[in-house]
Amino acid sequence: MKVNFKQHFLFWFFFIAVNYGIRMVEYLWYKPLVTFCDLIIKHGLGIAVFYIVLFSCINYSQKDKLLLWILYFFILLFYGTVRYCIYNYIFHFIDGGYKSPYSYLQSYASGFWFFYQYSLFAVAYYIFLKSQITIKTLLSEQQKNHQLHTQNLTLEYKFLRAQINPHFLYNVLGFFYSKVKSQDENAGRGVLLLTEMMRYSIREPEADDKVALKEELHAIDNLLELQNLRFENNAHARVSIQPGMNGLRIVPHILVTLVENACKHGDLTDADDPMKISGKIDEGWFVFEVINRVRTGRLVEHGDGFGLENLASRLFLQYSENQQFKYGKVDSHFNVTFRLNTNIMRETEAEVAEKLTKRAIEKEQNIPTVWLPA
Repeated sequence: MKVNFKQHFLFWFFFIAVNYGIRMVEYLWYKPLVTFCDLIIKHGLGIAVFYIVLFSCINYSQKDKLLLWILYFFILLFYGTVRYCIYNYIFHFIDGGYKSPYSYLQSYASGFWFFYQYSLFAVAYYIFLKSQITIKTLLSEQQKNHQLHTQNLTLEYKFLRAQINPHFLYNVLGFFYSKVKSQDENAGRGVLLLTEMMRYSIREPEADDKVALKEELHAIDNLLELQNLRFENNAHARVSIQPGMNGLRIVPHILVTLVENACKHGDLTDADDPMKISGKIDEGWFVFEVINRVRTGRLVEHGDGFGLENLASRLFLQYSENQQFKYGKVDSHFNVTFRLNTNIMRETEAEVAEKLTKRAIEKEQNIPTVWLPA
């Protein structure tokens, strides 16, 4: 617990100066030197009591309780004695006509009030200092907890990215595509689409960890086509994307994850009730919505909700209050709505170039090599 003596000196200086001015106005400048000396003695001894009590509180312990009370008694005894001597002897030399208003006992009675007053000031100031330390400690702990939480989310985010960056699988898919494309057109097309999806997954995003929105939407097209091939043209989806969204950027795999989740748990077999995917700009927000009929029967894949919860954490980590993410079941359909402020989806070419340069320096050309299919 530290005390700023410079601030304390200035405070006491102005405190005594203000008291002196008040006394002079009150007594119409009667005996100004005696009045000044009187204030210096009273408040000077009071200030001494203030710091003795303050540092006694700071260094207080239960085993020193008796010693503390003994110290207080001797301080009071010293205080009254000094006041009596000054008023009865010292002031006589300053002003020969001065007569002390205090007897020895009256000096103690008057001195006790100042002693009590400055002791209370010291205890109150000690409580104030201690509360400041407590508040700083709590704020520091909260900041540490927030940093740990952020680090955990960052590690979780990196772990998820590591899970969707399988270079080995990408290379194997390229090999199978070269073998299958001449034997089965649909199988070859499926492997090619899957390879393109893997290419998108393992590609490095830009310096701001974002990609162009059109690339994310293209990956969704590949996913839907692959799903349709998988179920022999019996996976129905209706996509409605508003034109004119060039220049918008987004964290990769967010929208793809939403569509993939709908494909996994939804029923896409009804041509009259297909999965509906829409994207538009609405009053400064990019709104992406996925609606699918919930699958029923023996082929239901039961999820624990961890995927969407994890995605919600990632969205908050990346976009904070600039995003809104809602999902839930409405009757026989499952609805997911993601809204993102378009202001943070736009960046100038200079900003992107600067971040790209920074990333290139940091990576020092440490780029993994992958096999690309013909």
